[in-house]
Amino acid sequence: MKRRTGAFGKAAAAAIVSLALIAVLPAQTKAATLQETVTQTTRQRSLLNDVDTVSDQVSILQRSAHLAYGEISLTKLSPTRASIFGTTQAFHTCPTVELDLYVDKYDADTEEWEQWRYWEFSADNAQHLDKSLEIIVQSGYYYSVRGYHSCLHGNVIETAETVTDGLYIGITDSPVK
Repeated sequence: MKRRTGAFGKAAAAAIVSLALIAVLPAQTKAATLQETVTQTTRQRSLLNDVDTVSDQVSILQRSAHLAYGEISLTKLSPTRASIFGTTQAFHTCPTVELDLYVDKYDADTEEWEQWRYWEFSADNAQHLDKSLEIIVQSGYYYSVRGYHSCLHGNVIETAETVTDGLYIGITDSPVK
C-alpha cells in the first residue's frame, strides 16, 4: 500500500526541517566561537618586566557583517595600581555591543594564569563601547588582561578575544621567589 502525502504534510515536513536547521546553525556558530576562544586564551603569554604597558588588538581580517575590532591594554601606574582599557568597535550601530574584561594573575608556583577579577559591560544601540578602569593590585605579581568583544545584531552574534602578555607590577623590577 502506497502512502500519499498531501500539500499540508509536505508543508509541515518542510517547516520541521527548517526549524531543525535554525536550531542547528546557531549551535555550530557557538561551537566555532568556543573553539576560537580556547585557541586565543591558551596562547603563550610572555612575562615582561621592563615595560609599563602591554596591549593586544584583534581586527577582523575577513570583513564580518558587524564586529570591526577589539582592543585592550594594561598599564602599570604604581607598585599597587594599574589601569585597564578595553574597546569593542562595530562597523555600524548594533542593538547590543559587549565588552568583558578579565584580569588574570600569574601563579609562579603552578606556572598558571588564574582569573583574578572581571567586569562585563554592554551598550544598547551603539557602534562602539570603551571602558577604562583603575584598579588596586597586590604588588609583586604578573598581571594580564583578556577581553571578550561581541556585537549582536538580530540573531547573529560576532565575537573576538584579545589577551595581553603578563606585566610585572611591583616595587622591584622583577619578582622575588
